[in-house]
Amino acid sequence: MIEKAEWDSNFFGFSVGQINYRPEDNLQEVLSYSKDFKLIYIFSDLELRIPGLTLVDQKTTYSKALAPIEGNEEVKSFDSRLHSYDQLLSLAYLSGIYSRFRRDPRISLSHFQNLYKTWLDNSINKDIAFETLVTVAEGDISGFVTLGNKDNVRSQIGLIAVNEKHQGKHLASKLITECENNSFNKGFSSIEVVTQLENKAACKLYEKKGFTKKSVQLIYHVWNE
Repeated sequence: MIEKAEWDSNFFGFSVGQINYRPEDNLQEVLSYSKDFKLIYIFSDLELRIPGLTLVDQKTTYSKALAPIEGNEEVKSFDSRLHSYDQLLSLAYLSGIYSRFRRDPRISLSHFQNLYKTWLDNSINKDIAFETLVTVAEGDISGFVTLGNKDNVRSQIGLIAVNEKHQGKHLASKLITECENNSFNKGFSSIEVVTQLENKAACKLYEKKGFTKKSVQLIYHVWNE
């Protein structure tokens, strides 16, 4: 069964549907009734080999149990009076380079940028995050991360990126450490993060930081002309 993705439909300005695939589903038959949707997301735990499906993401979830950990004094809360929003926005775009909304050529660059700007703004305004953390080098924002709650016991890392000219300085590791410290101090028992399997550097870093791979979900896009 295809469900309408209300938020996505309103955001993109065209009808978007989604399917949570189960092995017992006849996907081709389901898709034959999809003409009311311009774009359909298919979420699956299994690889699908059906004409017209484009694999756009291997959504990889990592998790880690929290314990007392020393925070990092280099990491500060974003303050619009002290830090550049434009620099932060550039990093938000950078954080999405492996995103399915960037990889799918049918989704415009402007739609991708508007999506990540909305995500960033909602994080700064604390609608979907309780912290937006930054590192600063040479007067510029060198890295950032957003941190929200998955539920009452799990926190979740959202957007994260390091300015390309400051990579190799372990800033991402410092940002993650502060997320762990902040989450533990707020009473969460574990922390999660979602990345893309194709983002080998991110996967390697999370595993090095003690995160365990929890799941890999395949996401396909299907477009109707």
